[in-house]
Amino acid sequence: MQLDKYPPPTRLDRTVAILGSSLPVAIVLGVVAFEFLISLTGLVWLVTRLRVSGGFRSFNGHIVFWPILGWFAAVIASRLISGGTAYQYVHDLAFLRYPLFFLAMVDLSSRMPIHRYLIGGLLVGIGYAAVNLTTAYLIGHDFVGNALDRYITKRYEGARIGALCAYAGPFLLLWGVLDQQMDKRKRIWVVGFGCIAMYLLVSSQVRTSLLAALFGLVCGFFVLLILRKRIGIGSVAALVSIGVLGVWGVWARQPGLENVYDRVYFWQVSFKIWLQNPIFGVGISSFYDAYRQVFESGLVPPFHSPTGTVYHRLSHHAHNLFLQLMACNGIVGLGIFGWVFWRATRIIRISMRSWHAGLWSWPFICVVIGLAGYNIYDPFYTTIIFYFLSLISVSVNTDMEYSAV
Repeated sequence: MQLDKYPPPTRLDRTVAILGSSLPVAIVLGVVAFEFLISLTGLVWLVTRLRVSGGFRSFNGHIVFWPILGWFAAVIASRLISGGTAYQYVHDLAFLRYPLFFLAMVDLSSRMPIHRYLIGGLLVGIGYAAVNLTTAYLIGHDFVGNALDRYITKRYEGARIGALCAYAGPFLLLWGVLDQQMDKRKRIWVVGFGCIAMYLLVSSQVRTSLLAALFGLVCGFFVLLILRKRIGIGSVAALVSIGVLGVWGVWARQPGLENVYDRVYFWQVSFKIWLQNPIFGVGISSFYDAYRQVFESGLVPPFHSPTGTVYHRLSHHAHNLFLQLMACNGIVGLGIFGWVFWRATRIIRISMRSWHAGLWSWPFICVVIGLAGYNIYDPFYTTIIFYFLSLISVSVNTDMEYSAV
């Protein structure tokens, strides 16, 4: 697809691009920042798009367009079938902000090298998180008064930064190490930011994210090794060294099985919720109410671990990507997410130039984190998922002259 077939970007196009690429910084800042920014990005783009003749017909041919709309349709169908309060209807309808952001980025990619903005936004977000963490170590808090504890824990800034860097670190490292056409100076910058992202990930103490990042890094490397059939010994040595350091980082945290035992009960309850609503689920905003109902009913007995500890407590999510989708949106939602995942992976397979190679870490990280980690419907994690889905999808419209950043 040649970019000269499309009109040049307008001032509003550039505004939307800047807003969208600022999401990584907003994720580090907090909930209000990224919720406002992703909503504003989609809204500004939508208003701009409605003024253009032709409507949305140009999206029909995009490989991920219908799966993304299908995901939103599954969310709304679950809500309509399950019913609920006015708040629950509004909450689930607001899921629209994510598809709108995705459509905005894909649309802009037909008129400008939007991947440059998105990758640049990742680098700025990583840099901002690193500055905040350094400041917190030096004076006990960051520039806005958040204490160091918020950065080195599984909650608050630590959780958000850990999730962001779990995807960004391996992406940058694979790209920087394996792009044979990249000049030395650019390689140093890309690999440097990748290493900073991995350090931030270790500092967040989110073991699931760190394990997923390592798995994505190793698997992405081997996939590229198989597809390209030739990778320099220096690249192999660099990635092995990074992997060894990562394994040491996980081991230093003294991982145990107690967190796994804790999740077994969550999984049992979530599976029971799905069995009660197997086709369309209970809806995103009804998960906690459904969980509490099963919890209090005694339908799922407490889980007794081999160590003798009894696990029996409430949770706001399933701690498993697949069970969360099944419980919230039923087998329909799980199937449509699989459709999105498959189409996104196909794009990665087709696009093997330059920065696209780094995206091979994404499918593996998404699956491994999903086994026991973040809630796919937690707003900050959904934002990260759609940010990378956008980065993957815009490569369809990326012309050769824009392949290098």
